Amino acid sequence: MKNLLCFAAAITFVAPIAIWAYFVGLASAYNTSSPNRGASLQDYWDMEFLIIAAVPWLISVFSLFFAIRIQ
Repeated sequence: MKNLLCFAAAITFVAPIAIWAYFVGLASAYNTSSPNRGASLQDYWDMEFLIIAAVPWLISVFSLFFAIRIQ
C-alpha cells in the first residue's frame, strides 16, 4: 500500500507538468510568428497552470502524507 501511495504521489505531481508542456507545444505549433517555440519556465508561472495543477498537487501531498504515516 505504501508503494502504491508513493507511486500515486509521483504521478499526480509530474503529470500536470508534462501535460502542460504538451499543451504549450500544441498551442505554439499553429503560431506562425515562432514555430520552433517549446515550453519554457515562463509558461509554468502562468496563473491558469497553477489553478489547473493545484488539485493534482493536493492529491499528491495527501498521498505522500498517508504513505509516510503507514508503518
